Amino acid sequence: MAAPRKVIVSVDTEEPETLADIAAQLSQHGLAVESVLDTLATITGTCDESDLGSLTAVPGVLDVEAQYTYQLPPPTDRVQ
Repeated sequence: MAAPRKVIVSVDTEEPETLADIAAQLSQHGLAVESVLDTLATITGTCDESDLGSLTAVPGVLDVEAQYTYQLPPPTDRVQ
């Protein structure tokens, strides 16, 4: 099983009801929907890395981008 990734899905619509339908389809393709941002036409959530490709096949999806996190070393670390 692949590791779960946080993703941001850009959607081609400005209609909230259509956005909700797309979110439902994305959840059927493995996305655990966390939020639907109507004004940004964006859906966020988590899914397995192996499901990333199937999310782009949903009609209305423009792009699926994996979120990345960064951790800086503590201020007391010698690297700084």
